[in-house]
Amino acid sequence: MNPRQVEIFGTCSLLNKKPFMQNKITIIAVIVIILSLGIISAIVYKQRATIIDSSLKAGQAIIEFFPLGESKKPTWSSTSTKDGLSPSSDNTNTGFDNSNMFNKPAWEKITNLPIVGASVLNLSQASNTAIYLEKETGNIFMLKNGVGEPIRISNVTILEVFDVYFGLNKNKNIGAIVRFPKDNQLESILLTIDLGKQSNSTTSDSLPIITKQALKTSIIAYAVSPKKDQVLYLEDLGNRVAVYVTDFSFKNSQIIKVLPFKDWLISWPEENTAVFQTKTNSQSVGSLYYLSLKNKSFRRVGNGILGFTVNANPDVKKIVYSVSTGNSFDFIYRELASGKSNTFTPKTLPEKCLWFDSQALVCAVAERLPKATYPDDWYKGKLSFKDNLWIYYGESGKSSRLYDLVGENSNLDLLPQARDGLNNFYFTDKTTGILYRLNGGRIFEP
Repeated sequence: MNPRQVEIFGTCSLLNKKPFMQNKITIIAVIVIILSLGIISAIVYKQRATIIDSSLKAGQAIIEFFPLGESKKPTWSSTSTKDGLSPSSDNTNTGFDNSNMFNKPAWEKITNLPIVGASVLNLSQASNTAIYLEKETGNIFMLKNGVGEPIRISNVTILEVFDVYFGLNKNKNIGAIVRFPKDNQLESILLTIDLGKQSNSTTSDSLPIITKQALKTSIIAYAVSPKKDQVLYLEDLGNRVAVYVTDFSFKNSQIIKVLPFKDWLISWPEENTAVFQTKTNSQSVGSLYYLSLKNKSFRRVGNGILGFTVNANPDVKKIVYSVSTGNSFDFIYRELASGKSNTFTPKTLPEKCLWFDSQALVCAVAERLPKATYPDDWYKGKLSFKDNLWIYYGESGKSSRLYDLVGENSNLDLLPQARDGLNNFYFTDKTTGILYRLNGGRIFEP
């Protein structure tokens, strides 16, 4: 054999053994790497599990501390728990008991006895406080921050109260203008309730100090400003009427206008504009006027409409109104500047509505409207409605059912009283005078 061949073959044999050794080393290295990765993965997984477990516990703690993070309900300023709101220590002295806020039903009966009127006031330490006057006694009650049990804040007995208007004076004391019949006419008194001072009573339920002030018997109508800090009133001058604006002390009255006609329905929806409607029925036409409290102009907005009742929105640029049509009526939305209008269905009377915002309304709507003379027969009590709650959208002309009143609530003929900053709507039953509330936190998305 050629020595070179042997050398060559020998070289080839050595070369064949070297790759084998390298492969063996590679396999061992791979195994070591795999085992190392397994050990590292186990350690990382264990650490990750610990981190996840800690994160979940921390997250659960956050959820338990702030349950609103897992809810679409409106945010309330208070410490809360998963099952509802518990009283906040910051509100201990305000009477703010917001326990079980989210457990409240969507529709809630507030009183067991009839009331005369209700409103919502923003007190210094208790915003969105509902306040009302009990008809049988004339006593005034409030729900601080709109929750908890009603608190009696007056013991002044006034029988046969006709109506009441609530507001706040410059010292943030509650003012209540109460009208009642006496000697064949309506008399008015102003009750001023100082919640910061208690009467010198030895009983455990001592009440705030109350002062009484008689108002002129010639005052025939009142309207309260949107901020609840001023009053517009009409004083009868015989064949004319004087329009005044004052605060809730009635010490600084300013005359705004003298009008040659005195039979008005008045309201004050916008800071600088008061609304005047002529009283009407199905057989007579009505008119609508706006009084500017800035320049004292008095302009006619609409007239010549049968059975004309009106509800102006908070910026007085839009209205809803009714028009008598034989044995029924139409319910119409109108933008005053453009003249654009929509006729709503189902129909209801404007005075059964509260504005949700500048173009949407929440209304009590009869399940069935019998043929009748509207609005006369309803005002005279010749018929009553079985209402449900609807929301109407003015610009689109659309409406949708908001809440059905069933069971013991299925025979309510509702009159709107007030809306608070939490979108809670207060109504009274026209027949019984009982106060109810639609709880906005259970109805509306934030």
